[in-house]
Parts: sequence; C-alpha cells; structure tokens
Amino acid sequence: LRERFHQALIGSTQRVLFETRSPEGLLEGLTDNYVRVMAVGEDACLGQLAAVTIQSANAEFVFGVIAQ
Repeated sequence: LRERFHQALIGSTQRVLFETRSPEGLLEGLTDNYVRVMAVGEDACLGQLAAVTIQSANAEFVFGVIAQ
C-alpha cells in the first residue's frame, strides 16, 4: 500500500524539509505527510523547506528534483 501511495505522488510537487545527507550523497527529508524524499542538492538546502517535483518512487522513499 505504501508503494502505491508513493507512486501516486509521481509528477506532483511536494514541500520537503531536508534533514540530512544519505550515505549515497543525496539530500534526505520528509514531506508534510512524512513521505521520505531523496534528491540531489547542495548542503544549503539542509534545514530548509524546498519544493520538490517527484519523479520516481518505491516502497521506501520517493526521488525528486528540487524546483528552481
């Protein structure tokens, strides 16, 4: 069910609070409804809210691009 919910977010733009950097070097944060998001970005985004367009998803997290 979680993967289906994540798949439904593809193409949408979500507000994400980036908290940390993953071991793979991606920014990692949460949406307003606690979906884990991974994205490429600068350390300046840590601790900040950013608009992220969701591009792909799996059961664990979604991957997105920070909107400019």
